[in-house]
Amino acid sequence: MKRLWCAAVLAISMVFPAIARAAPCHTEGSSNAAVISFPRNDGSDLAFARSMLGGFYEGPLAGLTVVSCERGRVPTAEGEYLLTGENDDAQPRRAVPADGHVGPVVYLTTPDAASTRGRRYELVVSGLDGIQLVKRFYSGIPTDQTLLNDVRAVLADRQAFIAMTTATHLVRYGFDPGPTTNGIPPPIDGTAALPGGGRMSQGPQVVVGGPNPTEFLDLQAGKFRHKPSGLSCPDRFEGAAILLVQIDPSATGAVCTYKVGLDPAYDPNAELRYQLVISNDPATSAESAANQIKASGAASGGTERAAPLLTGPAPAPTFAVFFQLPDGRVGGAWIAKVGPWIALLRATYSASAANDAEAAIVARKVFAEILGPKP
Repeated sequence: MKRLWCAAVLAISMVFPAIARAAPCHTEGSSNAAVISFPRNDGSDLAFARSMLGGFYEGPLAGLTVVSCERGRVPTAEGEYLLTGENDDAQPRRAVPADGHVGPVVYLTTPDAASTRGRRYELVVSGLDGIQLVKRFYSGIPTDQTLLNDVRAVLADRQAFIAMTTATHLVRYGFDPGPTTNGIPPPIDGTAALPGGGRMSQGPQVVVGGPNPTEFLDLQAGKFRHKPSGLSCPDRFEGAAILLVQIDPSATGAVCTYKVGLDPAYDPNAELRYQLVISNDPATSAESAANQIKASGAASGGTERAAPLLTGPAPAPTFAVFFQLPDGRVGGAWIAKVGPWIALLRATYSASAANDAEAAIVARKVFAEILGPKP
């Protein structure tokens, strides 16, 4: 299974007065509210996960810490937490640090509007790092004891089914999206208002391969840095909206494949245009990699043509090989050597002046980050 790792939430070392005991709450959860089994490891997982994105709270973290009543307290890895909230609240359950310190907040929310019948709920950890982690799904509002037990469990680790970076709406999934999806996210409904105000917009979706992505990949703050090489795959392009990034990291390299579009709205026909390959093969030089691509393009019947971005001294790429392919598309790659590592950016797209211009912008950004001066 593909796993998700998110940055650990850092505690702020401050002293706050403990929250006084509040009056008991008036509404109750249901003993019939069951945990929804997830993932099923089939093509329905990604569609279900995407349908749950509309419930995220995007206001100030302090907006989740109002204690209107008290349902109980539970010791956790982050200290003692207090459970509050009524069934008709925008976030019907919230768990906050009982001693009043600034820390992660756990809240229950739903993306389903209108009638409460048939609503699905999700348990989210909202951290101080701006990342929200979806940890559980329920068929209704659970009982207080169930939620107290689950609050303790979800604060014990950083694994999650879904993680969203609030500032950018970048979403990462911690499960295998299934062979029937072909890695394409289903559409997102941006029309429904979020419980905390505002609307969810289309953001890049990120799927990370491998049993333990954190061994080779740093995903903090939404960045995709390959730890062994220190090189990063970009998390955004100018002039091209990233719809999907598939990342396969290993000790000897990383492959980042991008589905992009000029329009940030969902497009099921958007091309898989770019692939950044970072590798460390002592037997392969940047020049030999360029020669391999040239031989492959010629063998496929392509006609060599000028690259959208020319080569030159750093931060420009060292080699560029591009072809006009028999099917009307343009295909090729830029290559550069970075210490013992080779960075190779493949591009394949429908032939047009606009797509050439986009490819040049993308390549310029990729190699500026890889070859340019480091802060």
